[in-house]
Amino acid sequence: MDKIPSHVPVYISNADIPLFKEYLSKNGYYWTILQVIKPKQIHGSVKKIERKERLVENHVRIYIDGRIESEFEVCRVQNMWEHLTTCSYSAHEYIIELLDKLGIHYTIDQNLRTFYNENAADDYPKDNMEFFRWLFGGVIVWTPLGLFWRVGHEIKNLFRGKNLNKNEELSSSHTLSD
Repeated sequence: MDKIPSHVPVYISNADIPLFKEYLSKNGYYWTILQVIKPKQIHGSVKKIERKERLVENHVRIYIDGRIESEFEVCRVQNMWEHLTTCSYSAHEYIIELLDKLGIHYTIDQNLRTFYNENAADDYPKDNMEFFRWLFGGVIVWTPLGLFWRVGHEIKNLFRGKNLNKNEELSSSHTLSD
């Protein structure tokens, strides 16, 4: 493993996703239009928190497979240019603390966790190309793909709901005529 990953994913069961999402919303996390939405992402929220005597943003993304990716970034309200030109870093240890607090079981690749924790910067390294990667990768590529996937997912759920209602109507009409 040579390259340091941008995130260390933490996985929870699909049954625990609603509990974790509820915890996030009750504890100040909110949706923002400025986030990058990725394919198969079912939840994304952000919260400003104090970390290392600095106001930062904690972004949390939850995916359909139970994967959680989280990162700390320089707060855009404090300094938009620094927000766009510095790297974020994985907030997996912070997410693990929240999951432990809630009693939610999680899985994580321990080798990846150790490698990241030993080799990644624990602050915001400067990267002048980060803004351009964000613009191209996030705004131009990932956000439209994520939105299309989400709309398709919602349409599929809408039709599933209609089919369930039709099946319920059919089963109730059979019981009435019997």
